[in-house]
Amino acid sequence: MEFNFTDNFFVDVAGRYENFSDFGDTFNGKLALRWAITDNFAFRAAGSTGFRAPSLHQRYFNSTSTLFTTVNGVTTANEVGTFRNDSRVAKLLGVESLKAEKAKNASAGFTLDITDGFTISVDGYYVKVDDRVTLTGSYGKGIDPEIDAALDAANASKAQLFVNGIDTKTTGLDVVGNYRTSLGEGSLNIILGANFTKTLVDKINIPDGLKGSPDTFFNRENQSQFETGTPQSKVSLGINYGIGKFHAGANVVYFGKVIARTGQYSDESTWVDQTFSGKTVTDLSLGYDITSNLNLTIGANNLFNVYPDENREEYRSSNRFVYSRRVSQFGANGGFYFARLNFKF
Repeated sequence: MEFNFTDNFFVDVAGRYENFSDFGDTFNGKLALRWAITDNFAFRAAGSTGFRAPSLHQRYFNSTSTLFTTVNGVTTANEVGTFRNDSRVAKLLGVESLKAEKAKNASAGFTLDITDGFTISVDGYYVKVDDRVTLTGSYGKGIDPEIDAALDAANASKAQLFVNGIDTKTTGLDVVGNYRTSLGEGSLNIILGANFTKTLVDKINIPDGLKGSPDTFFNRENQSQFETGTPQSKVSLGINYGIGKFHAGANVVYFGKVIARTGQYSDESTWVDQTFSGKTVTDLSLGYDITSNLNLTIGANNLFNVYPDENREEYRSSNRFVYSRRVSQFGANGGFYFARLNFKF
């Protein structure tokens, strides 16, 4: 339902009910508003609830693969099985059946037309997710004879499973500025964007009947993937200019620092952390419209061949992994240079 209380004040109310055969019913709602205080300035806000049902692979995927782990400087191969959530291994370990993730969301911000062609928007947001689906660490043999037998039957030495492992809270801020103008006989467009986001693990949902170590259920490495494994800040500047049949574009992106953590909560002597510094990556392209249907573009992604920081020795697993597998900042493939011919018909 939508309401225009006045020409400048708009309210949107929505609700949705659904019933799932595998986890039950859910009702979610949303309230949003927009208030145009002046012709150039508007305030907006929204609040909602939401859910995400477990995906098919999170409920039913089975696989066994060889994974290499390094303990006290010794690298060993392990056959690690990913077992479906309703498997015998899951029941023996005391893992509960998957249920839907549930979320509460709130946001507020404004848009401002500063001059003709120059706009800016600022939005803050908060997202709380309960019962977030995660993958456990690897549980090995020796916990229970029945678990050992189930692992042997699957030709696996360790087991990991999808669980409703954690509750998280995310806060963030988005800022976008857009400027369009004529420059000479061509047109110029500049977009500056910045995002600042912080996610915290609010609670670890360890099942009451769990067998095996709680540290393995969700360890420091798992937590760092949510909290510090992706940049908490990202700033981008895009510049595009076109004149006649020529066009050029440049995009400069700064990726903030990330931190990889390993070790068990209960034993600080196992904690190993590494900080990967922030980096700036530049893309550039130059194009020419040969005809209305044919275009030639040359350019580069990561023009200056920037790489992430390298792993410290203790993270390299006999020097097989020069760059981190535990954090995600940007690609580790360096520069990519290209010429592209496009034909439209």
